[in-house]
Amino acid sequence: MKNKPFVIFIDGADGVGKSTLTKTLVSMLSNNHPDVKVGTYDIMRSTDAGGFIRSAMINEELDETLRYNGFMYGVFYGLKKLYKTKDRDIIICDRSQATTYAYNICAPDMSATIKNAQVTLFDDLNTKFFVNHGHQFLNVHLHVDPETAFTRMKNSRENLDVIEQRGVPFQEQVERGLQSYFNKHAGQASLLRFHTGSDSATPEEISADIIHHLKHRNVV
Repeated sequence: MKNKPFVIFIDGADGVGKSTLTKTLVSMLSNNHPDVKVGTYDIMRSTDAGGFIRSAMINEELDETLRYNGFMYGVFYGLKKLYKTKDRDIIICDRSQATTYAYNICAPDMSATIKNAQVTLFDDLNTKFFVNHGHQFLNVHLHVDPETAFTRMKNSRENLDVIEQRGVPFQEQVERGLQSYFNKHAGQASLLRFHTGSDSATPEEISADIIHHLKHRNVV
């Protein structure tokens, strides 16, 4: 086994199908490559910090800037914990640092000065993390039209946090931010993009494409 797991980060606005793809990909990897140990990881629910931030966002206990700061640090702390995992060859992770970048770069209620400072801080943390850990990973970016994403999200949640309650504009914000992050930080070798509308590829077809990519990189 490698010293560190190969991580597949699945990003996208809420409602694009991250959970469905994760379940399908785990099943196909387990069935077709039984010698490969596969696990899953929820980056925001993996630490006490992430759980606190989620609760605070639902209960409106933090102002805008503190929400984003908390979310950013919660994600990076979750990443640090993730890469200490030794008992899995591949880990499929719900979200990556791309999401916290998306929340900061396109936040509507944050001044330009604070926003620029947030992005600078993020870029510094991001660079240090990759340099220090030197891990292998794949970003998978799922996207769908914002109206569809918001409808799916509402149908799957009991409570929407104060940011999610912005509705379609929030979905648009996250998608713009993800596009910005991947255009800025991701190379072609580490990024796959898929549309998940009703007339697009199925989770099984997307999973097959991801597994093909993993074979090309000698991961499976």
